[in-house]
Amino acid sequence: MDGTIDSQFAEPDAGGLSVGASDGGDAVAAWRDAGGGVSAVKLLLWRAGVAQPEVTVPGLGTTPSVAMAPDGRAVAAWTGSDGKPRVARRAPGGSFAAPAVIEDPVYAGYPGVWGAATIAMRADGSAVMAVPACADFGASADLSSRAFDVSPAGVITGPFATQAGVTGMGCSGIGSTRVAVGAGGQTAITTCASSYCQLSTRAVDGAIWTPSGVDGSFYAPSTSGAVPIVTPAGSTVVTWSLNSPAPARVRAAIGPMANTLTQLGNGSDPSVASTAPDLTPFGTDALAVWQTATAGGQSIIARPIFANGTYGAASTIVPLTAQAAPPYADPHVASWPDGTSVIAYANQPSPGGTPTLALQRRTIGGILSPIATTALPARDATLPRVALAGNSPAPLGIVATREAPASPAKATIVVRRIDGVAPLLSIDSAPAAVAGTPARFVASVSDVSAPITVAWDFGDGAVAQGTDVQHAFATAGARTVTATATDAAGNVRSAAVTINVSAVAPAGPAPDTTPPVITGAKPTPKAFRVGTAITALAASAAPRRAPKGTALKLTLSERATLQLLVVRTQRGRRVKGKCTVGAKKGARCTRRTTKATLTRALPAGAASIPFSGRLKAGRLPVGTYEFALVATDSAGNRSKPVTVAFSIVR
Repeated sequence: MDGTIDSQFAEPDAGGLSVGASDGGDAVAAWRDAGGGVSAVKLLLWRAGVAQPEVTVPGLGTTPSVAMAPDGRAVAAWTGSDGKPRVARRAPGGSFAAPAVIEDPVYAGYPGVWGAATIAMRADGSAVMAVPACADFGASADLSSRAFDVSPAGVITGPFATQAGVTGMGCSGIGSTRVAVGAGGQTAITTCASSYCQLSTRAVDGAIWTPSGVDGSFYAPSTSGAVPIVTPAGSTVVTWSLNSPAPARVRAAIGPMANTLTQLGNGSDPSVASTAPDLTPFGTDALAVWQTATAGGQSIIARPIFANGTYGAASTIVPLTAQAAPPYADPHVASWPDGTSVIAYANQPSPGGTPTLALQRRTIGGILSPIATTALPARDATLPRVALAGNSPAPLGIVATREAPASPAKATIVVRRIDGVAPLLSIDSAPAAVAGTPARFVASVSDVSAPITVAWDFGDGAVAQGTDVQHAFATAGARTVTATATDAAGNVRSAAVTINVSAVAPAGPAPDTTPPVITGAKPTPKAFRVGTAITALAASAAPRRAPKGTALKLTLSERATLQLLVVRTQRGRRVKGKCTVGAKKGARCTRRTTKATLTRALPAGAASIPFSGRLKAGRLPVGTYEFALVATDSAGNRSKPVTVAFSIVR
């Protein structure tokens, strides 16, 4: 069974749920909270791998509609409290952006009213929004609907008229719209108000809408809403509930985008006593699901509608029960690309019982299997809505309901994530270990449903928990270490790695603890004049005069880095604890002042370092000096310091 995890939101008077899901595990939901007389729009975003969803309140308004593309892009639409339609977009990985407000009037020059907006989205991120509209001309009113195109970049164009206006209807009952889109750009919109419904279709974005009706110019009097879809094959399918004349019947029609719809007959099944049958793509065809009402009770029926204009066999999802009064089961259906569907409904199995959320998976062959849901306190469940993503062998999706508690308290919006996908899991460890020495094991995990727990079995009876663990094996030998990841929905995946445990650590090279040795260090000549360049130069001797520059010669026992300090030495006397040059009294002393620090990387053996006596700061003055030398090898061993004296003459 698929697992579910849920998140609950206390809402005094919530309604109008809408949901969407992506192949990556992100999900969205939207509803309107009318508690306290304030109609606040709520937008929910549940990111994959996050334990709790985030909810934003973009403003006040009518019931919102939300849709999501497979890549995680989403759109939400509603009409604000100021009467203006709005569209909010979500880019993959982001949150819902601030909504774009549509300033267009219903009808230029006349007052008008926009109704509740609905929106549908394609895989490429484009969307179509439908909004019922009523223009007040004073003596009469024109009731119709408008469509807006939303590009993948969020550019909104329109409004486009989707049907001829119906005059004399008034604007008090503005009605409702439903919109559906196809991958090839086909779009279908149903508009229902008072006692009529109408269908409008369009082949591609920007084309002229073609209005049409069934049973004459309109569907029929006393309809209770119409639901459209566009199948993967590009056909438009519409279902509706005809309440007059009695007895009530469910109906459906299917046809090409040219809109030559074919009436499929009244059907033999009684209709649900409230809304129109819900629809979902069924492979290349369609599947209708509705609730029946008879003297013996109520049932939920599913029936395929094939692209060739015929019905498939009806099947019972839920047998007759005692549920004969509101709240109705209100079945809602969604499907995966292979035609496997999930049907969400409120199930009341006994007279006076509490309707609770129920989920059924239906394969294209009609086989049913329940989907387990999180156990919750008894509450009346209404408005079940479901959206699916991914593929049916490893399902992902979202289910939302409005659930009223048995005692007087706030109602609750419950959003559940359907997750049948096991976590992704890999293990990182060293290929070998030493008995008695801790070895480290790291599990890399990711999943739609957080939190994820990881359990370890080290193959020697020891176990541990966590994604980053250590374990010391007591004895040598090969060990199979197994990690098992479990997500919040109960999906499990395991991975294993074999590690060779040795009794003794393999011998390695002994550490280098021998310091380098400096020998034979002496400047040649020891007394010299300052050279003519900053860099050390080999000086040529002039008759009866000291040569320019010197060369410090030495021998290193190994390759090392030589640090060479140039230190000036001056004789003085100690006055008040300091060696002062030029003082007449006090103990004799030598003051040493470092003039420069030079570094040279030298190989083992003899070396000669030229020195001119001229530094960047200038030439060294006449006087006595020392070279202070220390060598450091690659292991960090330091030699004993060596000091050699030299002098600079005129």
